[in-house]
Amino acid sequence: MEDLCPPLCHELWNVIYPYVFALQNGGNLDCGNIKVKSFDAVCPDGARVSIHGEVIESETSDNMSGGKAMYCENCCILFAENRCPVCGNKKVRIPEPDDYCFLTEKEMIWAGMLEDVLKQNGIPYFTKQMLGAGLALKIGPMSERCRFYVPYSHFQEADELVEALFAPVQEEGKETDPEE
Repeated sequence: MEDLCPPLCHELWNVIYPYVFALQNGGNLDCGNIKVKSFDAVCPDGARVSIHGEVIESETSDNMSGGKAMYCENCCILFAENRCPVCGNKKVRIPEPDDYCFLTEKEMIWAGMLEDVLKQNGIPYFTKQMLGAGLALKIGPMSERCRFYVPYSHFQEADELVEALFAPVQEEGKETDPEE
């Protein structure tokens, strides 16, 4: 079996993988009261290595629908390169309309709401719980996270719904800082 970790310390990879995965799938990371497309991390084995990760060229749903998207069958994600950014797989291809693609990952409290919105808009989907029933019962069901996958033919519409549904709320009478 091929190693999924890129050529760097496995402990460091385990620390940064959630950030890399979120950014590769169009997510933003919380940094205090702002959302960013970058992260800094240190290796947990004595902090001898530090790493800075950042989105250089932002990918949007419009890029993806313009025929530039590639699809990894292992990870079920969309990206613009010729190699999967998550597993390093070089056997990637242009997505087909029925390919189920990773849309987002949400805590269970928000997953039910997203399921309702997808159903109301006639978007087929399937979900995958990350912890599983046994572990979720042991540590608490509110710790469970749910990944959503939608067919490529509905990806752009579903992505727009997720953006609208989970967009940051602006306080009334308060101007938004352009740097946020």
